[in-house]
Amino acid sequence: MIALRLIALCLFLPLAAMADGASQPLHPIIAILPKGQLNKPYPSLTLVAGGTPPYTSQIAGSLPQGMSLSGTGLLVGTPRATGAFRFTLDVTDSAGATLALSYVLQVDVVQAPPRNTLLGPAH
Repeated sequence: MIALRLIALCLFLPLAAMADGASQPLHPIIAILPKGQLNKPYPSLTLVAGGTPPYTSQIAGSLPQGMSLSGTGLLVGTPRATGAFRFTLDVTDSAGATLALSYVLQVDVVQAPPRNTLLGPAH
């Protein structure tokens, strides 16, 4: 329930700021990362928005081999390792606003669908 409220806050707060003409503060776009699959392209995700671009960022922790995070907060790539990869993203916009975000990217092996053994071998 808390995660849903956080996601809703992340999605609607920027819209409210835009409605009254104020500029958007630096904010997260995604609170929880979707799971990745080994050797399958991960959907490109922008993790931060708002503030005053350009951004500078630093990452602490690790991403799976094959994945990268750009200075603009764009997560891209194809994971080449499985596991739970924990990282923190520290972003600063050109006006000096800062944002620290913590994430876990879970990467699993793609499971093959079960074989239908009731029909027997193909003839």
